[in-house]
Amino acid sequence: MGIMEMFNQTPSVTADAVREVLDKKSANDYCLLDVRQPGEYEQGHIPGAKLIPLGELVSRQSEISSGCETYVYCRSGNRSRAATSLLAGAGMTNVHNMLGGFDAWNGVEATGSPEFGAFCFPATLSAPELTAVAWLLEDGTQRFYRGVIDECKEVCSVIENLLKAEDAHKETLERLYEELSGQAPADGFPRSVVSPPGDEDLMEGCVSVDKALAWAKGKEVREVLELMMSLEANALDLYIKMARGVRDEGAKKVFGTLADEEQRHLESLGAELSKSY
Repeated sequence: MGIMEMFNQTPSVTADAVREVLDKKSANDYCLLDVRQPGEYEQGHIPGAKLIPLGELVSRQSEISSGCETYVYCRSGNRSRAATSLLAGAGMTNVHNMLGGFDAWNGVEATGSPEFGAFCFPATLSAPELTAVAWLLEDGTQRFYRGVIDECKEVCSVIENLLKAEDAHKETLERLYEELSGQAPADGFPRSVVSPPGDEDLMEGCVSVDKALAWAKGKEVREVLELMMSLEANALDLYIKMARGVRDEGAKKVFGTLADEEQRHLESLGAELSKSY
């Protein structure tokens, strides 16, 4: 499988479709996976759901049968979308994100969270170009974090740490781009190498930075933290896939290290989110 073949659209189903599965099938015929934090699960969950918080999913994915018909949910559908992509990338072929999450299960309408897209870059990207894409998405995520830090003062120390990490990641990616391409990043990097469709600033998950910032205004901190977890999980997914897809052993190591760091970010955000329950 080539690198770009790993970035397929995340399969999704409605809450009503999941309800029908649960009504018609034996519990042995499917797996219902809740990727929220333990406090959220304790406050209410779909009967029979197995709890594996998003931050623990990579280390605990062996607890889910790879051939099992699996439905993943969170509160609103963002974290579960990232979880579904991680599981599909790990080889699960029958895994689905439940649109709208537990809110939709309870009949609560979606609140218009920023739209996550499929990996929206050309299928012909080379390894150096993919490195430039990763830099661009890291930079977009950093812009989003800067934009919400004043509204999320109670977790500003966590966001500040993430901002520093994004700077370090961009420096790492610039060095890797030079090693893989044989040339230093030119003025205007990474847009001198590759630009997103529509020339719009995007962050991890191919989410519009401007739309995400507009969405975040007036939101509760826990909602912003959920989105941030989704972003970091998408970054983790990206680097895992890049590490699997590139042939250069040095690049594999770099992408693997970046994946490990994104995993730690995901865990720290999960710990912050748990404090609100």
